Amino acid sequence: MSVTALRRRATAPKARPAPIWARAAGPLALLASLIVPLTAAALGGPLTRYLDPASMLLVVLGTIAATLLGSAPRDLAALPQALADALGPWPVPAETEARRVVALALAVRREGGPAWAGVLSGLSDAPSLRRAVEQARDGLPAERIAAQLAEERRSLGDRRGAAVAVLRRAAETAPAMGLIGTLLGLVQMLAQLSDPDAIGPAMALALLTTLYGALIAHAVLLPLAERIESRLAAELQVLRIHEAAAISIARRENPRLLEAALESLLPPGRRLDMFG
Repeated sequence: MSVTALRRRATAPKARPAPIWARAAGPLALLASLIVPLTAAALGGPLTRYLDPASMLLVVLGTIAATLLGSAPRDLAALPQALADALGPWPVPAETEARRVVALALAVRREGGPAWAGVLSGLSDAPSLRRAVEQARDGLPAERIAAQLAEERRSLGDRRGAAVAVLRRAAETAPAMGLIGTLLGLVQMLAQLSDPDAIGPAMALALLTTLYGALIAHAVLLPLAERIESRLAAELQVLRIHEAAAISIARRENPRLLEAALESLLPPGRRLDMFG
């Protein structure tokens, strides 16, 4: 790749927005995880036989109440943003971001002061990197920039970890609430064996609460927790790339050294080869 091309990429005003399908992939996957079992149920008869307000009330509200009781307010506060991010577009691939920051470092090293405005304008989608590059421009030591970015990684990991803990706690609670509903339904059924008309609703409560608990836990809560964890891994990799780039820019290092450092953060066999 020529130096001119690298400069052009470095001064690009904004990153390209994610395509519509990428933005909708998370919600569609969540919807599909619910549609598949519902479709299977519909093939066996009317869906109305699987609807029981009492069972749903017990499992849903019971799970929410137990999760709220067992979670710290700070953990609960981290959940909405984690869910919104998890269902949104996936982070930029690490290799793409690595190429981008090497281009930025090259522009700063070759053009000096005139390149700063273009570099910073191209970082509107990466506020932490933009802040670190501004600090590098202002002469802040690389060690302090690295410490700040490391703290940001730790903070992100803590917030995402708290959200995952809440979801996993809820996933453990939902089947338990289903079991409680099953026991309640069996008690009601055994208490009314003399009344055949009452056995059906009691049996429905006993079976449907177990179904709802399993469905909520394994089709919604656990997949969401795993998606947040997967996204966190991708986000942390991008933040490590940002940290390496900010340190290199602060030290005014040769971008070839940055390229070599970033290749060690990429999967085995991946090479940037931007100066070949």
